[in-house]
Amino acid sequence: MAVIAQAQRLSRLEDTFRVALMPDVHLGQQVPNGCVLASRTRIYPEAVGRDIGCGLSAIQFQLQSDSIPQATLVSILEELNRLVPSLKQPKALALSRLPESCRADKLSDPFLQRAARRDGLLQLGTLGRGNHFLELEIDQAGMLWALVHSGSRSMGQTISDWHLRGAKRFSDAINPKEPLDYLPIASDPGQAYLADMHWAMRYARESRLLMLNRIADLVEEFLKGSVIESSYIDSPHNFARIEDHFGQSLVVHRKSVNSAANGELGIIPGSMSSGSRIVIGRGNAESLCSSSHGAGRTMSRSEAFESLDIKRFKAMMGSVVFCKESANKLLDESPAAYRNLADVMQAQRELVATRDSLKTILNYK
Repeated sequence: MAVIAQAQRLSRLEDTFRVALMPDVHLGQQVPNGCVLASRTRIYPEAVGRDIGCGLSAIQFQLQSDSIPQATLVSILEELNRLVPSLKQPKALALSRLPESCRADKLSDPFLQRAARRDGLLQLGTLGRGNHFLELEIDQAGMLWALVHSGSRSMGQTISDWHLRGAKRFSDAINPKEPLDYLPIASDPGQAYLADMHWAMRYARESRLLMLNRIADLVEEFLKGSVIESSYIDSPHNFARIEDHFGQSLVVHRKSVNSAANGELGIIPGSMSSGSRIVIGRGNAESLCSSSHGAGRTMSRSEAFESLDIKRFKAMMGSVVFCKESANKLLDESPAAYRNLADVMQAQRELVATRDSLKTILNYK
């Protein structure tokens, strides 16, 4: 199985301390999605992923939402299409400058700073494509939630590519047979990548907040519901950081993996129709205090387009409001292309406990 071969290759890296695979693991380009890599002295950009800081944010509303009219949800969906672009902001919606936490001058190189002032500014608060989404969901108590899944957009890709050029040069000079490019965490290049990676995480979080604010404005306008600020959760799943495990200080890379330390809140979505879970980490040592980041794909996007049909896709969506006119473009995101979320949660019952089960009523992609 290809995903196991990828994991075994990671386990053979001379700096590897431990590799852990989550229940939603599936094939990646060089590193599986749903994989944790703990190394001793190296940082591997490919084990973080190109969409640095990708994750989910959620907030609850002071609103019992048992019977929201379908027509109202359709109106909200139409407004989201205007207020939350996929690729870049029109000038009327773009901010005049980046937030303080992710100012361009905090990046390590003028090339990256220019990219942040140009692309970063125009893409802040945009959703992206693929499995990224904005949803309205209802918890078991009937309370309304908004969830957004997005990342650092092109900035994560730019930062990764920039530092991977240096990582490749370093890896080739030390060991031409090393199968994964890396930077020594204690070196200046390693520290520069780490700082820029944290910048991208802050950028991704600010971007999700902006989208949550825009859907919150719509909930207030159409449904008279206000946010419960204390309910806000941010749950990234593409990052690396220094952590202590088994009595050692390690560089823990999570690629499409949630941190699930004891008592830590996280968000685990399923497919477009299956809702999400708000979870509490159990701090499982064997998993390096981690959990799945979602349900996980069962087929590639090309396989989904080739083998799934639009009629079944729409039937599986049931009463969920989504852009039916774009169903042919969303076929690779059909629920049939994903694992059953309940099965994934059962498989990781020693990693997390479910606090809230949420049901999707609106999906925007």
